[in-house]
Amino acid sequence: QRKGLGGILLISACRKLVQASAVLAVAGIVVDAKDASAARFYAHLGFVPMPGLSSRLLLPAKALAA
Repeated sequence: QRKGLGGILLISACRKLVQASAVLAVAGIVVDAKDASAARFYAHLGFVPMPGLSSRLLLPAKALAA
């Protein structure tokens, strides 16, 4: 932890999602935060909590197009 690997993996996943969205209907990336610290990490990157489950967050595909 705290080595930047989470950010690197997330960037890789986002790039793959953008590529896939050229041929697939993609809503975004959904993550399950393991704790409040992880939820803050994802929220800082633009993820929003999904209704009914605050530990599940969504980064809409339109945020990746920017």
